[in-house]
Amino acid sequence: MKTLTLLLFSLFSLPLMLNAQTADEMLHKVTAAIEAGQHGQAVSYFRQAISLNIDRSEMFYWTSIDKSSEISSKLSNEFEGTNEVATRVQGAPPPPGRAPTLVGPLWLPR
Repeated sequence: MKTLTLLLFSLFSLPLMLNAQTADEMLHKVTAAIEAGQHGQAVSYFRQAISLNIDRSEMFYWTSIDKSSEISSKLSNEFEGTNEVATRVQGAPPPPGRAPTLVGPLWLPR
């Protein structure tokens, strides 16, 4: 019975393991979709990458996406609903009582 349980468990869990994606794989798909002009698909992949690793996705956005491109605003909108990253990406000012200093893309207190 134990052997049968292990066999059935492995048969059902194998497809789930094969479908597992990492954030880097998803971000690679984002790049490929942008190059192919499939912006809707790129946004979908980017949304999935955010759910896998938001910090890696933010770094990808800042280092790999041309900010003057049409897709840039679509990808930055995907950060909405994620607390701190949305404020950094959208350029929101710091909380009241802190003097802002703009260093790179981030608002930092003095």
